[in-house]
Amino acid sequence: MNLWRLECFVVLASELHFGHTARRLHMSQPALSSQIKLLEEEIGAPLFHRSGTVRLTRIGDALLPEATAILSSVEAMAEHARVLTGRVVGRLNVLFTRSVLATKSLDIVQRFERAHPDVQVVMQSQWTAYNVDALREGRADVGFVRLPLDAAAGLNVVPLGQDEQVLVVPVGHRLAGVESIGDADLFDEDLITWRRDDAPGNFAALHSRWTDGGPTFAAELPDVAHRLARAATTGALTLVSDFVAADLPATLVARPLTPPLLSEWGLAWPADTTNSLVSRFVRIAAADEGGGAGSAPPP
Repeated sequence: MNLWRLECFVVLASELHFGHTARRLHMSQPALSSQIKLLEEEIGAPLFHRSGTVRLTRIGDALLPEATAILSSVEAMAEHARVLTGRVVGRLNVLFTRSVLATKSLDIVQRFERAHPDVQVVMQSQWTAYNVDALREGRADVGFVRLPLDAAAGLNVVPLGQDEQVLVVPVGHRLAGVESIGDADLFDEDLITWRRDDAPGNFAALHSRWTDGGPTFAAELPDVAHRLARAATTGALTLVSDFVAADLPATLVARPLTPPLLSEWGLAWPADTTNSLVSRFVRIAAADEGGGAGSAPPP
């Protein structure tokens, strides 16, 4: 019996949703449906009712404990083999966050890959809020995030670094010639921001300095390219990480804020994980931070 089809069956029995299961297993929904159909043909009976909501049939419900036990036994044997041979194998699902400099997060992944060449690392880029949901729902093992998290329950978090947010100003703006811009300079100016729902904790932390006066929060746009284009065409201001400032178009200039506005980023993973690869990844990520502040890496 095909173990991959058994895994599809067990995960679908947990999710009871073909779309959610396909995303969790990093496959297309038609491919998932095909695997379940092949398993049902092999068994000789349907495992799921598909009309309306997905639910187990009587036979599917009866076979689920055995399928779960088979997969657990296979994983236990694989873990025993890894201990005996000293070989580290497996699969690790890693989520990048689009707001962190790619070379920083990718460097951590590449160090992990060099240390464990037999591990399959699956990578995807999303925003912090997506990553947090995916970690909680078991669709990812570790995820890079912008900090602080507004809802960190059930997750361990280790800070890994920070970058400075600088103000982007159209060249014809009154602040374009100011070398360092204070909060009072921003009074009544329109500030284009990123979407607060993409990283609500980080958004609140960075913008809290202007709750008692400062710029007017204008449009929320999801990515840097669109925020820069809006600033260039409307005369509004926006914030970008300092590493973006080197590649601004000629119509925009970057100016530091006084005091500096710093944005922290880090790594998150489920607090109840039993995946030993997560422990190894976190140790590599936190190696330069002395373990980081807050939650310690798992043993």
